[in-house]
Amino acid sequence: MRTTRVTREKGSQKSEGFEPLHAVRRNSRGRKATVIAPDDCVALINRNYVYESANDDYCGTLGKAREDVVNSPVAGLWGNKTFDGVIRTCLDRCFAGEKTQHKGWVDLPGQGLRYYHVFYRPYRNGQDEITHAAVALRDLTGRKSEGKALKKSESLLRTALKNVHFGVYSYDLKGRFTFVNDVVVEETGFPREWFLGKSLFDFVRSEERDEVHEHFDTSIRGAPVPPYEFAYHKASGDVSWVQVHTTPMWEKGRVIGVLGVLLNITRRKKSELALREREETYRRLFEDSRDAIFVTDRDGRLTDANAAFLTLFGYASEEIIGLDAVNMYVDHDDREACVRIMNENEFIEDYHLKLKRKDGTVMDCLLTGTARRTDSGRIFAYQGGVKDESGQKRAEEALHDSEQKLRYVVDGSPIPQFVIDKTHTVTHWNRALEKFTGMKAEEMQGTKGHWRAFYRTERPCIADLLLDGAEAQISYWYDGDSSKVETVGGEYKVIHFFPDLGAGGKWLYCTTAVIRDSRNNVIGAVETLQDITEHRLAEDMIQRTEERCRRILEAVSRNQPERKDMAR
Repeated sequence: MRTTRVTREKGSQKSEGFEPLHAVRRNSRGRKATVIAPDDCVALINRNYVYESANDDYCGTLGKAREDVVNSPVAGLWGNKTFDGVIRTCLDRCFAGEKTQHKGWVDLPGQGLRYYHVFYRPYRNGQDEITHAAVALRDLTGRKSEGKALKKSESLLRTALKNVHFGVYSYDLKGRFTFVNDVVVEETGFPREWFLGKSLFDFVRSEERDEVHEHFDTSIRGAPVPPYEFAYHKASGDVSWVQVHTTPMWEKGRVIGVLGVLLNITRRKKSELALREREETYRRLFEDSRDAIFVTDRDGRLTDANAAFLTLFGYASEEIIGLDAVNMYVDHDDREACVRIMNENEFIEDYHLKLKRKDGTVMDCLLTGTARRTDSGRIFAYQGGVKDESGQKRAEEALHDSEQKLRYVVDGSPIPQFVIDKTHTVTHWNRALEKFTGMKAEEMQGTKGHWRAFYRTERPCIADLLLDGAEAQISYWYDGDSSKVETVGGEYKVIHFFPDLGAGGKWLYCTTAVIRDSRNNVIGAVETLQDITEHRLAEDMIQRTEERCRRILEAVSRNQPERKDMAR
C-alpha cells in the first residue's frame, strides 16, 4: 500500500508522515480526508495490523528507524503479549469507527519498561470508508518516573525530617499545621493529634503573637525571613524558647505553605536572661552604692562612675567620662604604685593615698581596686572604689569622743547605772553600780548577764523591755507603783522590791530611757537605780503609826479606849 503524504494547512511547513492535531490527505478525486491526532508522533496501521506509514517522531519514540517500522506487523514491534492484550482491541474498536486511547507501562522489546499514552482515530478514504487507524504516541516514561521519584523523595524527606534531632514543621497559607516531626511532639509535650486543626497562632504565647504574625505574613508572600525567636507554653505549662528558621514552599510558581525548623534555645535564653539580670543587678548596685565606684581604661581615662563618686569628687556626669584619673592624685606616683600592684596581684585593697576634688580640696582616701582582663589575659580596664578616710576619721574621732563623754558621765555618776546596746549587751557598768551590786565592770561588760545582779533566774530588766518595744509588759514584770513619764525618749520610772538584793531585799527606784543616734534610731538603753529601802520602810512605819492613831481617836470618840493600844 502506498504511503500517504500529509501536509500542514494554513502555510505550515511540509513533513512526511501525519499531522498531530489536524492531518489531511487527498484521494484520487481530490476530496479531503481529515485525521485528528494529539501530537507529532503519528503512524498509519492498516486492517492487517501492519504499519503503512510512520513519521520520524513516532519511530524515534519507539527507538526504531523508519525502515524498521514501515511495513512491519504491529505485534512484531510491540510484542505479542502487548499486542494481544491491549493494542489489538484498541485497533478493532478504531476500525469499527470509535476513537479510543490507552496509557500504561509496556515492556517494549529492546526498550524495556516504558510508559506510553496512545491515541487511536479512524482514518477514512475518499469514499468515507475506514481503511486505517491513525495512531499517535506519547512517551511519558520520564514524567512518570519523575512523579514516582518525587513521591519517593517526599516519602524519604518526611522520614528524614521525622528522625532529625531538631524540630521540623510545616503549615499552610492559613497557618494550619500540615506536618510536625517527632522532635516537635517530644519537645512540646503535645501529642501529634493536638496539632491537627491547630494553627501556628494556637501555639505561640499571646504576647509574641503579633511578631510571629508579621513573620508569617512575610513568609507566605515568598519573601525571605531572617531567623526569629519566640517563647511558648509546653503541655506541662513550662515556658520554652525556640529559634525559628522558615522558608516558603513553592509549587507551580506560587507559595503553597511554609516549612520551618525549630531549635530549642531555652538553655541559652535562660543564660542570657540570667546574665541580663546579673548585669542589671550589678548596675543597680553600682549606681546605688554609697561607696564611690569608678572604671578606667588601661591608660587611666575614666569610662564610668557612679553617683557617689560624682558627689565625692564634685563632678557632673557629663564631665567625668574621658577624664584622666591621674589628675585626681595629689602625688602622681601613687597612681603608678596602684597600677603596679594591681598588675602584679590582680587587686589592691585599702591603699592609703591623697586625692583631689574638682575644687582642689584634698582628701585622705582608701583605694580598693581590681584589674580586668580579656580571655587572653590582657588588662583592658581597672575598676575600684574610693572611701573618704578623712571623713571617716572625723566620724570615728567624734564617736570616740562621744563614747568617752558617755563613759565619763556614767562612770563619774554617784548613782548606780548601766548601759546596754541594741543587742542587749552591756557596754557600761559604772563604779557606783559595782559598789551597789558587788559585780565588777570587767565581769559584766560585753555580756548579756546584767539580770544576774538583780535576779536569781534570767528575766528582762526594764531596759530590755524598752529596747524590744515591749513597754506594755512592764506592769506584768514589775508590780507596785509604776508610771510612764511622757518625755522625749520614752523614759520610764518604776518603784519595785528586789527580794534577792541584800540580806532582806531592797526597794529600788528605777529610771530607764532608750538612747538614740543622730538619725533617731534606737541604739541602746540606760538604766539608773536608787536604793530607797530606808525611805520605803519609813513610809511604811509612818503609815502604820497613822493607822494606829486613827484607831485610838475612833475609840475615844466612842468612849471605848483601847487599852491594849495605850499599853503599848
